[in-house]
Amino acid sequence: MNYELAHEFTHLITFKQKPEVETWFQELMAEVTPVILNYDNENIVLKKRAQSLLSSTEVNLHDWENSEKDYGKIKLLGLYLKEQFGNQLFFQTLKYPSNDGIVSFNGALKQLGISNNFEDVYLNWLITNIVNDCQNGSEYCYQNLALKDYSAMAYSYYLPMQTKSTLSVTDSISAWTGKWQKITGGSGTIKLKFTIPEQTPIAKIPYIIEDNRGKKTLAFLDFTETNIQEIYVNDMGSKNVAVYFIPFIGSQAQEGKLHYYSFEVENLGNDSRIDEQVVEDLLQKIAELKRKIASLQLQLAMMKTSQSNHYCSVFSGDLYYGMTSSDVKCLQQFLTNLGSNIYPEKLITGYYGPLTKAAVKRYQVLQGIITTGYFGPLTRAAVNSKL
Repeated sequence: MNYELAHEFTHLITFKQKPEVETWFQELMAEVTPVILNYDNENIVLKKRAQSLLSSTEVNLHDWENSEKDYGKIKLLGLYLKEQFGNQLFFQTLKYPSNDGIVSFNGALKQLGISNNFEDVYLNWLITNIVNDCQNGSEYCYQNLALKDYSAMAYSYYLPMQTKSTLSVTDSISAWTGKWQKITGGSGTIKLKFTIPEQTPIAKIPYIIEDNRGKKTLAFLDFTETNIQEIYVNDMGSKNVAVYFIPFIGSQAQEGKLHYYSFEVENLGNDSRIDEQVVEDLLQKIAELKRKIASLQLQLAMMKTSQSNHYCSVFSGDLYYGMTSSDVKCLQQFLTNLGSNIYPEKLITGYYGPLTKAAVKRYQVLQGIITTGYFGPLTRAAVNSKL
């Protein structure tokens, strides 16, 4: 009874503080309050909520259908936030003057002196639901003993064990969605290749290699400089049994828009020529990067004259990763004018790519704005005041 009363009473407080906030935020606050008050000391509700999320292979923060799965994701996320940052995070978030849940969490994290933004924290939580092992880092595990052995089920793709067998998948993802996916099968060495289209704002993908003792090792694929990344996993079928990966898009994605990505997996077996193939693939990647650099240098040389005559006007709308427009050109010119400390590349292409996003983040730090890399209302107002 105390649990339910605390839950509903928190709804009243949240409605008073943030009358237009999203449902997921309302329910998260309501679910975490009984935990703070220790009204679930036998973890009965926690176990029930965790079980409801166990078989989910993807989770979207914003979607709310009032299902057990929805309460499961909010319960575990709320517990994770409490364990990582303490009760003060929720007090600060509730008091933060915004009706946007993510903005409120970002504001509270900044006030508490935490360098990560909510998007970073949310991705760490997605990783925790697969890894759940403090040996990979305290941010990748639950502390509650009721969740000691908890691990979400990932959508599984099976790679046949025959040498040169392959599988290829194209999938889609929307804003604030994370997917738990894994590869099983294969024999010897497998090659996993990810391709992220220019329009898909995925900066990194966590991947986890699980060995035959159940130990999971975490690493990341970085797409800030290239849209294709490859990894090789040895000893599949003997020492290693699965490779997990977690595609995720946060605030960089447009609400309601699907973004696509693809991956290919090839079973290379135990051929002695595998090492030669790995070296050859790396050389090809280096050659491709050199071609891109040469192309960018040529574009830069061609734009130097036009850049000197390009002036920015007042910005009226948001700009974001993956966008192409004349306003993005205008933003890039503005960032260029700030000097090499903000935008050392000085590329004015009209495409809001990783370099522009990084420059916007540096400018946001300079202005004391939450460093998201998203050119939203606060950043826009700061820039417009200079024009």
